[in-house]
Order: sequence, then C-alpha cells, then structure tokens
Amino acid sequence: MILVTLVAAATPTSDVSVRGMIREAREIILQSGGQLWAGYPKIPLPVLLIDEKQERLFCGQPAAGFRPAGIDRVTGCPVQRRPRQLPVDLAAATDLDQQSVIEIGLPSAVGLSRPEWIVTLVHETFPSISGEYPEL
Repeated sequence: MILVTLVAAATPTSDVSVRGMIREAREIILQSGGQLWAGYPKIPLPVLLIDEKQERLFCGQPAAGFRPAGIDRVTGCPVQRRPRQLPVDLAAATDLDQQSVIEIGLPSAVGLSRPEWIVTLVHETFPSISGEYPEL
C-alpha cells in the first residue's frame, strides 16, 4: 500500500517536498522495516542531503566541519550544515565522523522520481545495519 502511494507521486520540486521524502523513508523503515530485518527500525538514519550550495546533515550526530542549524520542522531531526563538498548527483552510504551516513543529491540531480529517490534512500540504509548488505 505504501509503495502504491509512492509510485503515484510526482517528482518533488520544493525543499519541503524533499525533506518530506526523508521523513517518509524514516516512516517506512519504522513501520515496515522489522518485517524485512530484525532491528531494522531501530537503526539511525542520518541523511546528508546535497544541493548546489550546501550539504545538510539530518538526524546525525555532531560532525566536524558542520554547524548546527536547529531542528527541522518537516523531518523532526536536528540539522547541521556545511558548504557543498560532494558531487550533487551522489547516492551512496559512507562513514562521516565514525557514523554511517546516506549521502544523496536532490531527486533532479540524481535523475530519480519521488518514489525512486525514497527507495534509493531506504536501500542505502542497508550497510548501516551491520556494515554489510543483508542476505534477503
């Protein structure tokens, strides 16, 4: 049912829409992740959102080079900012200051629709679970 809703949605154009997609990915993992992998809903989901000018770290621990930017009203997460350092078309999981982080550009930069972007974000959380991909 969630995937049907995602497929019907258009590619987001606003910052609020993209932040809503981060919230949606977190909700999918929280509500359904335990059916896929035990403990999956309990993993942290820090997201480094990359746009043309800056990178924003949502839901992450304090990281070197970032400055706090308060709590985001859409995601409910603490946010940190820094000037952009990474390519805008990136979609990967990596480590940042000893925390697993999903680095991802805006949907238009990575060439993904709204549902594809959310699925990519959820997919990139798999290494965060145990440092390796799950056997499904």
